[in-house]
Amino acid sequence: MPVYLGPILPILAAAALIQLGNGLLTALIGVRLESAGFAASVAGLVTTAYFAGQLGGSALSGRVIDRVGHIRAFASFATVLSAAALIYALVDGPFVWSAVRFANGFAMAGVLLAMESWLNHVSGNARRGSALSAYMMAVYAALGTGPLLMMVANPDGFALFSIASILLGLSLLPMSLSNRAQPGVAQPSRLRFRDLLRISPLGMAAAVLAGAMIGPLHGLTPVYAVSAGHGVSGAAALWLALIGGGFVLSFPIGRLSDRIERRVVMAGVCFASLAAALVFRALGDGSLELLMIFGAVFGGLIFSVYPLAAAHTNDRLPPEDSVPASAGLLIAFGAGAVVGPPVSALAMDLAGAGALFDSVACAAAALGVFALYRRTRRADADEADKGAFIVLPRTSPAAYEMDPWSGDAAAGEPLVGEDESQ
Repeated sequence: MPVYLGPILPILAAAALIQLGNGLLTALIGVRLESAGFAASVAGLVTTAYFAGQLGGSALSGRVIDRVGHIRAFASFATVLSAAALIYALVDGPFVWSAVRFANGFAMAGVLLAMESWLNHVSGNARRGSALSAYMMAVYAALGTGPLLMMVANPDGFALFSIASILLGLSLLPMSLSNRAQPGVAQPSRLRFRDLLRISPLGMAAAVLAGAMIGPLHGLTPVYAVSAGHGVSGAAALWLALIGGGFVLSFPIGRLSDRIERRVVMAGVCFASLAAALVFRALGDGSLELLMIFGAVFGGLIFSVYPLAAAHTNDRLPPEDSVPASAGLLIAFGAGAVVGPPVSALAMDLAGAGALFDSVACAAAALGVFALYRRTRRADADEADKGAFIVLPRTSPAAYEMDPWSGDAAAGEPLVGEDESQ
């Protein structure tokens, strides 16, 4: 086993359990709302509540961690997540679910900040890139696999909510039993929004629209799949295709943007998303195989927008500003994710379930036009100033502290707990 994995295994295990439970719960809520006969706008409201909670938690959860420490804060937030999973089964109603989903989002932001700041601390600067890669693989694999658990029991019953609660509760074990020293949480001084808008108007716009596109896919994909007649298995398969495509295609798209102007790549990705949605709508959605192929391509394109936005913004910043800028980008993403789901849900109510992809593709097309417009207003960043594209999770600023863009680590710093002679 690689030496860097030893200290971070508890965090990887906790992250996998959290995202398994979260992936199952997200898909299950959409399926339950659709099977109960609620309009798509109701699912949009519940999804918006989740991202609103996550936005608030991103701003406030760091204070909780600073006050009580990582283990206690993680335990508190994970307990809220586990308990909330059972409340959905006990109380059936969109308004109660929206309130609980808000609490879910807030607690999830706290859990992610606790895990990622701890991961940054125990991995050591010399191996933080490897640690981040391992963390991303665990997160994507678990988040994509979680909805498949819907097939082990009837979604209309209590069992699946119990499974989600168990998975979320079990995440306490690896973190609580870890004997690693707890770090402090450095609250980065955020660049002001007007500064980020001045430095990178396209980066901020892309972050907002990435949230407006990913938010609806996150909450409304199960609603679409069930209403289109693909059932629970189709909902799980489509989400797996979206996540898998997002993970796989982000890397070649990112590498392409290291060689070609990022604004051109971003515009190409956006217009390709629109083309994929148009082709899919023209062919129809009767085949699950076609739906999965489309999902993998569409997810790969849409999920690459935020990393492109972060890379484009960081090209225009000194390394020491990359972490503060990430906080602003994440808030912009969260704002878009709050607004996007109700807009897409309204489109689904008015024009049918397939309007989910139409609305997301329209947002992508608008971003593509803006990216081309920005090319006429400012020259591309100098090649020497461009950093390498890094696929980063859209979770907490702590993940960005492991990003090689920040460049604040002394090369060769030993892994925490590792003898320098090794």
